[in-house]
Amino acid sequence: MGVSMPVSWDDLAQLKSGAQWTIATAREHPSFQTEDPWKGYWGKRQSLSGAMKALGFVARQG
Repeated sequence: MGVSMPVSWDDLAQLKSGAQWTIATAREHPSFQTEDPWKGYWGKRQSLSGAMKALGFVARQG
């Protein structure tokens, strides 16, 4: 079973796969980070509206 893990853009090239970490190994990655990988996460405004519109999805009312 894979675990969601925050990684920086710079780390992507070094990843083996999206399932590189498991519940048993997930603690290792954050312990080697020098900067908070979640920094700014909650302050970033994001929306799926543009992508949904491009794919033809229409939001339901109500």
